[in-house]
Amino acid sequence: MTKKQIPITCSKCGTQYTTEIRDVIDVSNDPAAKQKIINGTLNNSQCPNCGAVNKIVTPLLYHDPGKELLIAMVPMEVNATKNQQEQIVGELMNQLPKDNFKGYMFNPRRALTMNGLVEQILQADGVSPDEVKQQQAQERNHIELLQKFLEAQSEEVMQALIKEHDAEIDEQFFQTLVGLGQRSTEGGRPDVAQQLVYLQSALIELSTYGQQLQAQQQQLMQEVNDAVNELGAEAQHEDFLDLALQYADSPNHLQTLVRLLRPVFDDNFFQQMNLKISQLPAQAREKVETLRERMKTILAALDQQAQANAVSLLQAVINHPEPEALLRANIQVVDQNFVNVLQANIQHAESRGDVQTSARLKEIEGIVNNITGEMQDVTVFLRELIQSDEPEVLLRANPDKINDNLLTILMLNIEGAQQSGETAVAQRLSQLYNIVVAIVQEDMKPELRFVNDLLTVEDDAQAKTMLNERIEEFGDELIEVMDAVEEMLGAQGEPALIKRMKLLRQEAQKTLEA
Repeated sequence: MTKKQIPITCSKCGTQYTTEIRDVIDVSNDPAAKQKIINGTLNNSQCPNCGAVNKIVTPLLYHDPGKELLIAMVPMEVNATKNQQEQIVGELMNQLPKDNFKGYMFNPRRALTMNGLVEQILQADGVSPDEVKQQQAQERNHIELLQKFLEAQSEEVMQALIKEHDAEIDEQFFQTLVGLGQRSTEGGRPDVAQQLVYLQSALIELSTYGQQLQAQQQQLMQEVNDAVNELGAEAQHEDFLDLALQYADSPNHLQTLVRLLRPVFDDNFFQQMNLKISQLPAQAREKVETLRERMKTILAALDQQAQANAVSLLQAVINHPEPEALLRANIQVVDQNFVNVLQANIQHAESRGDVQTSARLKEIEGIVNNITGEMQDVTVFLRELIQSDEPEVLLRANPDKINDNLLTILMLNIEGAQQSGETAVAQRLSQLYNIVVAIVQEDMKPELRFVNDLLTVEDDAQAKTMLNERIEEFGDELIEVMDAVEEMLGAQGEPALIKRMKLLRQEAQKTLEA
């Protein structure tokens, strides 16, 4: 697969930047590129300024030696004459290896659109035009069902819909949901993308297939965690490369490994991987080269999603009346990706002389710097707590350090330890979290402390029982506290807790009105 750099202008914000495109695809060297063509992500480029995904239309040569399939696509948008088209195809053909040139390669098939190219690829795979139409019809049905879910007016309606359509919620349905979420993000609709994320969480929890998928993912994560732990604390890039090679024929394990250890797979890792490839005999290189491209594809998707999340948050913060509150509620997204997007937007605003936007963005930058500094101080204090034999004594001696920042950092570290399989660390951090919460609750209003208790019990049924037993102690003021907590959870993006809070709020209102 050949690559080249071209200058483009973002279709959304007008930023000019250089991006990489591919114009010759050989699936024997890069199987992942075939899937990119089919799902429409080949030659998509994400703007470093606004995060919009620009679809680049360019001539393309597709080659599958195993099927003796060669297709040249010169899109109509190029507006080339017949002679110019032949010249373009000839230039693309010149990039193919000259050795092992076969007869079918003298006369490549033609396609005028990406859809036409995809249809020919699928037909070569044995997928008939009727089957393609059937898949398209199925996707339309899935989108219609997704629309019903998104239009549900309450949790009860949503649950009833999921139960009613449980048999229709399968692997293909989830693929449609995820694809629609990606297209919403790329199309500048982070609000829709967020709704789909919430819906996906509900479907995983409530549908039969979702529960099966969750169990499989948990098992997969455990297997990969165990394999990583066996490498030991002194594991090097070479050790992780060997583990990745073990997962070369298991896409799910490989994707889980890359997601779990994203920082490990940096430029140095791939330099070492390239060195290993160069030292292998020719017949053994293809498997490792294919693995390299698959890993880069996974990483690109992860990084694109991280940047899209950063762009979405920045857009929300710019328009929010209380930017600091929103940033603190989404502190897990305020990372280097967010800082990079913020700085790119500042530079773009300054370059076009937009003083007002530049001032707003610099105000946000100042807030981010303050929050980052605070979080660094909290991290230092957390390290002291972890090492202390009497953490509660240390906490009570430093009441000024018991705040939302400490709870946030603790929760983020607990989630990180759980995801990486560090059970002992997660347990230690959870103990510290419980101590901090207990100290905080000592000064809470009774209503707020009760709502917190309702949110931390094991299931909704137990929470309902607690509510009905004690609601007379608090009266209408409990409803006001519940509304405030629900708003806070909404800002923090906690769908499971929001769902319980809505359920309990309805139950409390019904009981008080009875």
